[in-house]
Amino acid sequence: MAKLPDSEMAAKILERLKLVVAMSDDIPTEAKLEIQPLLREIGGALSLPVPEQDSGRVIAYVEAVVTHSDEDPDVAALVGALRNFVDYL
Repeated sequence: MAKLPDSEMAAKILERLKLVVAMSDDIPTEAKLEIQPLLREIGGALSLPVPEQDSGRVIAYVEAVVTHSDEDPDVAALVGALRNFVDYL
């Protein structure tokens, strides 16, 4: 089985993160409404070539996702996994 590039792994983790946030009963609806656009922005930023990515903005968005999720353990675990595939996180 071929190893996926880091960018594809990050995209898969983001998709899983969107699903976890949407399905979680522990995250309030208001927080979900804050998190979903942030995840779209992160995905858009990470889809660019690395030199064109705004790392400061991506870091801020990721921190905001963790904050809005009240540090939900599932969200925190997926963000931790995302950090393995995005060097500047």
